[in-house]
Amino acid sequence: MAPGWPAVLTEGDVRLRPMRRSDQRAWMNLRAVNAGWLEPWDATSPVPVQGPRPTFGQFVRSLSAQAREGSALPFAV
Repeated sequence: MAPGWPAVLTEGDVRLRPMRRSDQRAWMNLRAVNAGWLEPWDATSPVPVQGPRPTFGQFVRSLSAQAREGSALPFAV
């Protein structure tokens, strides 16, 4: 496990914490409301992706695993 993870960072009124599966509704709403702005920044693949897209729970588990390895800092604001 990466030292210091999971971590919660707070400065004034801003708090960063690890993402949770319970963030799904807020995440999906924010993605929908900001779709036009986010689209140019969304990751793409040079080859078609096969199979179903991961669920939000799978997405969060993947980010958490990367955080434990020390290769990502998947914070929610």
